[in-house]
Amino acid sequence: MQWANVFHIYQPPQWDPEVLKKVAREAYRPLAKALLSHPHIKITLNISGSLTEQLTHNHSDILDAFRVCAERGQIEFLGSAAYHPLLPLIPKKEIVRQILLNTKINRKIFGKAWKPKGFYPPELAFNAKVLSVVRRLGFDYILVDEIGFAKKWDVVDYQTRYETPNGLGVIFRNREASDAFLETSTSTTEGFMKEIDKEFNEEVILVTALDGENLGHHRHG
Repeated sequence: MQWANVFHIYQPPQWDPEVLKKVAREAYRPLAKALLSHPHIKITLNISGSLTEQLTHNHSDILDAFRVCAERGQIEFLGSAAYHPLLPLIPKKEIVRQILLNTKINRKIFGKAWKPKGFYPPELAFNAKVLSVVRRLGFDYILVDEIGFAKKWDVVDYQTRYETPNGLGVIFRNREASDAFLETSTSTTEGFMKEIDKEFNEEVILVTALDGENLGHHRHG
């Protein structure tokens, strides 16, 4: 099985510093340290500009770790919107502004390590307008939930490459496997592997995507 794991991390603008401190301690910093100490592990990461800005104050070690991991090929960043708006609900001009602002913020912090090929729409919400803008801004692919394929579960063929008419690749996350991170039956590595082994075999490509705050913050341990 080939497993692509995507983490999305975000905090609202001007968030409570004490809440941010708690999340950084419980989720962001342990993730950063785990990646640094296990160079063979690779993830895809979406960090919103809103969070990046806030981590520069008192939590810059986390950003430094992410940058080092990206430079050595452990992290592939994803583009997104700076302040997490639901893109289908805002004007096209504002979609463009949010995406470019996100790029500007993260490029300033991560430098040459910031070179996203893919795009993470907030809440995985998209429509034709969003797909058009994302492609026009030069992204190769977009990540969405599997229910966006045909408004049904279990119909995506993960061995097939999907793309829009204008050539934007579409990657679907597996909802069941992604949600397994929050199930009590998968509180250990063995439990998680047992859970996904019911469906997946060595030939299958598995794409999971979830909030990075789920690990250690929302779900302790």
